[in-house]
Amino acid sequence: MTPPVIAQVSLSADSLRVVNQPPPPSNPPTLRDVTRGLHLAAELLTQHKYSGGEGDVGDNDVIQGHIYSTKLINALEFERAQPVWVADFTGTILAHMEKLLAPIKADISTIKNDIVNIENDIGEIKNVLYAMKYNIQAKKVDIEDIKDKAHDIDKIGEARINSRHL
Repeated sequence: MTPPVIAQVSLSADSLRVVNQPPPPSNPPTLRDVTRGLHLAAELLTQHKYSGGEGDVGDNDVIQGHIYSTKLINALEFERAQPVWVADFTGTILAHMEKLLAPIKADISTIKNDIVNIENDIGEIKNVLYAMKYNIQAKKVDIEDIKDKAHDIDKIGEARINSRHL
């Protein structure tokens, strides 16, 4: 199991003029990483002490070096503290969970595809409804034209009837 956080050191630009920052540690850190962290903390403390606290290495740099080396030690101890069976057990559980989650993941993928299809269908339905609305409006115009023509025919018919009676 991997430690939750791997140490990073944050030193001032001034301190980096007098000490070399070590390369990033491995994940999990090795004994060499821890040794480099301890050397860094010791070098920062020595530089700070040598300058009487007034040089390039400030109080914060000394504390940051100590925190860095402590985090590396803790991460190394975390990795070493686990019995072998924990990793095996964790691997077995994770494999079983993946097996159980596989059908759920497939169902989610199917649902996503269904949603896309539904969205496409809704778009098509909107187009059909728009076309129907346009056709209904056109039919209303046709009906009004027929009513107007029927009214005209009624007037012509009344005029003929009236002309016969005269």
